[in-house]
Amino acid sequence: AGGQPSQVLYLAKRKVSPGVATSIPVIRVTLLNFCTIIFAVLLFFFVAPKVNSTNVLTDILTGVLKLFAYIGVFVNVLYLLLIVIMATNKIFGRTLARSIIRLGYRMRIIKNYRKSYSKLIGQVTEFQNSISYLGKNVWLFIGSVILIFIQILAIATIPMVVTISLSGISFLTTRALFTFWIQCVALYYICYMASAFIPLPGGTGMMEISFVILFGQYMNPNFVVWAFLIWRLVSYYINILQGIILTIGDTVASSIGKKQKTNEKIEV
Repeated sequence: AGGQPSQVLYLAKRKVSPGVATSIPVIRVTLLNFCTIIFAVLLFFFVAPKVNSTNVLTDILTGVLKLFAYIGVFVNVLYLLLIVIMATNKIFGRTLARSIIRLGYRMRIIKNYRKSYSKLIGQVTEFQNSISYLGKNVWLFIGSVILIFIQILAIATIPMVVTISLSGISFLTTRALFTFWIQCVALYYICYMASAFIPLPGGTGMMEISFVILFGQYMNPNFVVWAFLIWRLVSYYINILQGIILTIGDTVASSIGKKQKTNEKIEV
């Protein structure tokens, strides 16, 4: 329903402290970013150069998307470094918190400077302690990384399944299927990284354009629109729909709970 901010709010409503509620989604995104960068770089280095396009125009457009993807990797690396520095360097974390509070105070968004500063510093400290906890628990870190690698592989496989379903491609050997799968995963990460610096949720727009260019060459033009609609529905929009249903259900349950408590008080 709203990415990390929605997750933080959901946890905070269940009496999870603000620092921990903030750190959980941030840790997940940081680990996801870390695994994605490693995986994408390996694919770009070993697989992407071997992927052949079916015509000259597609080859040129693929080259442009690869350039955007390399820029996307660079942006993601900068973000990862910023989070790591903020999580491990107490001076940087406090300085960043002080700058945010000072800016809010000057813009008259924050009225009580000292109170807001103390509250934010407490949350930053709690966030840093949560990151530190993950670093000290090696098996928790390894388990999380393994699960994230499974997740990103599953998501990256969806475009291949959609492409095969709507193209009628057949494979004579398991090795040919595996080769095509690796190529499709590499193409997906070109899509993903090329959309990384697009300031829209989920890289909307760039992801669809990239999919049409990279995967459209393998299927009938009449099915390309259906292909990227099915792909985006399964891999992105269903998550949003799930979040909306969860949020509405949570709100309704909360309202019912409040009414029941009010009725009990009246009866008493």
